[in-house]
Amino acid sequence: RVVVLGSDLDTSSFTSMSVIARYLDDGTPDTSFGNIQPGVSAVSDIDANALLIDDADNLLIAGAASADSTFAIERLDSNGTPDPSFGTNGMALTSMALSFDPSNDLQWDSHGNIVASTTSDATFTAIRFTAEGVLDSSFGIDGTATGPTSTTVSYFAAGVTVDDSDHFT
Repeated sequence: RVVVLGSDLDTSSFTSMSVIARYLDDGTPDTSFGNIQPGVSAVSDIDANALLIDDADNLLIAGAASADSTFAIERLDSNGTPDPSFGTNGMALTSMALSFDPSNDLQWDSHGNIVASTTSDATFTAIRFTAEGVLDSSFGIDGTATGPTSTTVSYFAAGVTVDDSDHFT
């Protein structure tokens, strides 16, 4: 299957929302997926720009929540509906600095934790959630690690990789 993350724009109200389209191997919409039309599912209140798919075809979508300075990950079941067993009603949230860019990448570590990269206060930021959508307090400070910092240089995260030893690059 092919999965595409993007957004739609309602031209009458000029509002947009993140959407996911899923296609079968032959390029036709997957009619077993979607909550707004066959093959297309809306994402709940996230300006999403990172997507990860697990072995059970569940989708993780990350970005900025509609609330200011809030980072969000939503997990959708294989049919495109929020997974109530993840976070709170399918959504994991954490507050960020006032100056933050939504997630740029998602990866799993060897324990099934979710690692996201983002930029907060002009520095790299990694956020780790458990597989259940809870901030991993054993990582960084309350699940968030930042750095490097500089008074003359701004750092912007573009992705994250987790190696077999759970080191991030």
